[in-house]
Amino acid sequence: EPGAAAALEALPKLPKRCVALLFGYCGAGYMGMQINPGMKTVEAELERALFRARGIRRCNFGFLQKVSWMRACRTDKGVSAVAQIVSVKLELDHHGGEAGTVAALNGLLPRDMRVFDIVRVTKGFDARTSCSRRRYHYLLPTFALLPPEHLNDIIARAVAAEEKDKSVRTEAAAEAMDDESGAGGTNSNE
Repeated sequence: EPGAAAALEALPKLPKRCVALLFGYCGAGYMGMQINPGMKTVEAELERALFRARGIRRCNFGFLQKVSWMRACRTDKGVSAVAQIVSVKLELDHHGGEAGTVAALNGLLPRDMRVFDIVRVTKGFDARTSCSRRRYHYLLPTFALLPPEHLNDIIARAVAAEEKDKSVRTEAAAEAMDDESGAGGTNSNE
């Protein structure tokens, strides 16, 4: 995309605005929130979308400190976030302001990530230090809280059910193959 990158740089330079970006994501398939070279992370996807939407210039791409990037919190591998906030300085006017930038970002982000809002904030706003609280909710299947001996029994029953299901699928496939070979044959007595 060298031509596309050059075209992006040719756009007029707009003033950066300090904003709070509110977004959420399904963490399955990501190696956490924070950029980790060579890994698929939430921040890497968000930064790429911001760059493609012209909110971050090429000279700042890959250098989040240049746009005062700060996250309110991090998540680990596979962990989702319903409401995450990042403070960042963006060029917003390419899409008509905050609402247009939200729409542009959502068109560029993977389906498992969504920006809900972009709000202008003061220059001193920092998502990490301005946060007054963080709320975490953990969802566990109730069987995970059972004593080990009960859990082992549940696992054994699940494995047995899977083996039975696999056996039924194998038998059904064999019957289907028999039906296909019998239906296509010719009768030599006719």
